[in-house]
Amino acid sequence: MNKTLFIWACCYFLLMNVWEVTPNNIPESNTIKGIVTDEQGAPLPGSSVRLRGTALGAGTNARGEFSLTFRNEMKDIILDVSFTGYKSQSVTFNIMDKSYVRITLYPSDNPLEEIVVTGTRTEKALKNTPVLTRVVTSKDIERINPVDIQSILEYELPGIQFKRHHGSGLPEFTFQGMDGKYVLFLMDGERIAGEGAADNIDFTQFNVDEIERIEIIRGAMSTMYGSNALGGVVNIITKNADRPFTGNVSARYSNRDEQSYTASGGTKLSRFNALTTLTYRKKDAFDVKDRDTQTVSLLGGYENWQFSQKLGYNFTDKLSGDIKGTLYDNRRIRANKSDKTQTLMDSYSLLGHVRYVINSNHFLNISYNFDNYEKRTDYMITGRKKKGLL
Repeated sequence: MNKTLFIWACCYFLLMNVWEVTPNNIPESNTIKGIVTDEQGAPLPGSSVRLRGTALGAGTNARGEFSLTFRNEMKDIILDVSFTGYKSQSVTFNIMDKSYVRITLYPSDNPLEEIVVTGTRTEKALKNTPVLTRVVTSKDIERINPVDIQSILEYELPGIQFKRHHGSGLPEFTFQGMDGKYVLFLMDGERIAGEGAADNIDFTQFNVDEIERIEIIRGAMSTMYGSNALGGVVNIITKNADRPFTGNVSARYSNRDEQSYTASGGTKLSRFNALTTLTYRKKDAFDVKDRDTQTVSLLGGYENWQFSQKLGYNFTDKLSGDIKGTLYDNRRIRANKSDKTQTLMDSYSLLGHVRYVINSNHFLNISYNFDNYEKRTDYMITGRKKKGLL
């Protein structure tokens, strides 16, 4: 299809649905309020509440409370409620009978109620996914308390081995005997540009403080994702604002002057949500000497900044859209002090989704992904920069 024609068709589709909520055509709205608690009656802040058959959803606040306003004429309501580590529930009631509900969730002995998307590219409960999918939840990440994405994968994936590329010193890996070029990495379901070394992606692009969960599929998925997914797929899902106000500040300092600082803040209102994240990370270069062979290995460091902004809006009960922009700048610090060059890696990306819910079993999803990634060599004495690596 002609690109211009496709863009005009998407704009027309969007405008026709937004027209449903123009000031002269707003149907009477309904509001559902409620609270989500555990079996002891304690509130569960951060629970996910979704109105089935629509694109509407909400997260519970610190008191476990939520509020959903919708404009269609549904009377029989079905709410899908979930929280990590608890059994998901579907609650059905008539909006004419009550508009306030109390929902109790009970602990789950297994994670099969977790909603995943990677196995089928659609949202399904893990127990209904035909492809074996491993989910690393936010609680797992907190428990591991990782320095970087490599630490998470090494802890959660037996059979994965990281090493340094003999030329650039950048990380590369093998997984179950397959080279990194045969394992596909996704960010929020979309492919990631930018190779670090030997067909391996630049792992410093990933900010562990921004990760909500990781979905991992082992084995061949080439029929769905392409030939470079023969070894598996790793889909990194980033966080969204799920409360009226959310904020987080974290700092880490360890040996070799390794530092990491992250600040994030966001909001989720009736139909609008936004999340902003800023991260600075630094690690000095160093050398390692083998006591037996007296061989010295030089390991490079890095200094990078990353900024991301996510925005989402529900135009109607069935039509929603979101957009995410990211800026990334990474300066590799060489271990050899006499080397007068540095490697620069930077990118800017834009990811957008438009989702239209046809009914509870069918939806239409349109996505756009732009990712510009560059590697350059910085000649520090002359100040000249050249694309590509030495």
